Amino acid sequence: MRGESAAPRLWVQASLNARPFFEGRGCRVVKAQQVERRGVLLPNFVMEKLRDSI
Repeated sequence: MRGESAAPRLWVQASLNARPFFEGRGCRVVKAQQVERRGVLLPNFVMEKLRDSI
């Protein structure tokens, strides 16, 4: 049976620019955060998509 062993959710950490792309595909923001890269803080979003909506 297809998908029975699949995780119930897909997770992604999306950049500010990638957020609209994932939202347009049914993902929702779980939390906003900032990640540090080479001393620079960048906005980042933990997003999820439920398996039923894939």
